[in-house]
Amino acid sequence: MSKMLYFWKNINLKFKNLKPVYVLITLFLLGCTRDDICSEQTLTTPLLVIEFRDVNNRSEAKSVQDLQILINNIDSAIVVTSVSDTLVKIPLDTENNLSSFLFIANAGNDTNRNIDAVTINYEREEVYVNRACSFKMNYNQLAIDVEDEPIEDLWILNSEIINPVVTNENEAHITIFH
Repeated sequence: MSKMLYFWKNINLKFKNLKPVYVLITLFLLGCTRDDICSEQTLTTPLLVIEFRDVNNRSEAKSVQDLQILINNIDSAIVVTSVSDTLVKIPLDTENNLSSFLFIANAGNDTNRNIDAVTINYEREEVYVNRACSFKMNYNQLAIDVEDEPIEDLWILNSEIINPVVTNENEAHITIFH
């Protein structure tokens, strides 16, 4: 019996210094509410959804061979998020009313690479989400401009705004025909 008593005294002495840590952890866990954590299901700033279609048969989706989309600036960061071969999502600039991109078809082929400069214009609308997620940006009055160059140099032959308001990523906002 004395061995058991000795065991519990040693355990109590070892964990005596940890009591303040347990108290802090408990207070932290009890101090967090559901509003303190931004859920992944909460809609935040949406990406622009672009679909690619055949210029000769506008109802038919058409993939772009080896597509790469870069932000048209000094860094030229790659921004494309492929959803499928015919649908991509890209972020718009939250600080300016336009975003400029380089759309590159055949990006991996030096002889057939074709680059079109595309500018997306819009109006920004800041919307409060909640305390945890803060604000998100919605985009209104979309407009697209493809750089003028000789028609034989363009791979983007036409474009169409399907939905001029970007508030979610559930449907395409712009169609590019090639």
